[in-house]
Amino acid sequence: MTSTSLREILKFPARRSQSKPRTTGLTMAVDDGLPLHRLKDLLDLSGDYVDEAKFIGSSACLLTPEMLNAKIALYRDHGIDVFFGGQFTEVLYAQGGKAAVETGVQALQDLGVASAEISDTYDFIPLSVRLDLMDLALGIGLKLHGEVGAKEALGDGDKLVEEALACFEAACHMVTIEAGEFVDANTGGINRPVFDAIQRGLSDRIDRIMFEIPGRWIPGTTSSQIHRMSKELIGLAGPDVSIGSVAFDNVFIVEAVRNGLTGRPLGPKALD
Repeated sequence: MTSTSLREILKFPARRSQSKPRTTGLTMAVDDGLPLHRLKDLLDLSGDYVDEAKFIGSSACLLTPEMLNAKIALYRDHGIDVFFGGQFTEVLYAQGGKAAVETGVQALQDLGVASAEISDTYDFIPLSVRLDLMDLALGIGLKLHGEVGAKEALGDGDKLVEEALACFEAACHMVTIEAGEFVDANTGGINRPVFDAIQRGLSDRIDRIMFEIPGRWIPGTTSSQIHRMSKELIGLAGPDVSIGSVAFDNVFIVEAVRNGLTGRPLGPKALD
């Protein structure tokens, strides 16, 4: 039996950030109600390849305070920035306006959550209001995640760029592109006009853009399609593209694709 790490045998792409904390090439995984002990096993296995974790929507509100605190602490122990999906603030805004959002965001800080995501995935909160909510969260002391686009995709790349730039002006450290916006409904692959508009319009900030890959919440999405889109995205944007909404079961395969360990092997030139 050998104690030699197989990582020492292989060569990895020089452009891929290999260790945490990363500033580029982030992987954001989604927590849709993972049991605590399963989460611990998953993080022991693949936590080195997860930079951020998001509680989907408002689902974590259903956890007991003890369970929620335990999960947040577990993420922190693994160096993972955990936050609530933007639907948390969307629900609060729908129920009670800015005052409700302020109460909710303060509760997040009290929990030890470092970031707040502000979004409008169902197209009912004007951009001006979202910017006010970002300012509110920033004033409370949280880092900002912006998310642009809607789940019922409009496919307007220029609008996504405009809103992403507004998020950056509001001091967002990362802006996520909603998955539904750059999925080609006809091919199941990446909507190239939208993707190209984002690459072109945000070229100087592309390392702070996170592309969300689709999940089972998008009708017709299959496991093979998710894998295909991950490969296509990495092929287009490089191994250090930031990818969001990765299922924990897929973290390893996404990291393998980033490093050329699956599919057509990378030659010496591609590793430079």
